[in-house]
Amino acid sequence: MNAIMTPAEYAREAGRSKSWVVARCTDGTLPAVRIGTRWLLRRADLVRGGWLPADHDEAAATGRVAAAEREGA
Repeated sequence: MNAIMTPAEYAREAGRSKSWVVARCTDGTLPAVRIGTRWLLRRADLVRGGWLPADHDEAAATGRVAAAEREGA
């Protein structure tokens, strides 16, 4: 699992189109950073913002194992 994602990678994982992701990066809805002409998204920011579910490994790294296990993750 990548810690940094491109809009195409996030779109594939989230079931959205790449153009939707780029538009949400541009308008500031999604937490993203622009480097030159490229947008990059940090998985941790997407999980923290509720844009992606936390997986078990990430929950352990952020101290949320108990909460993730209660939710059935």
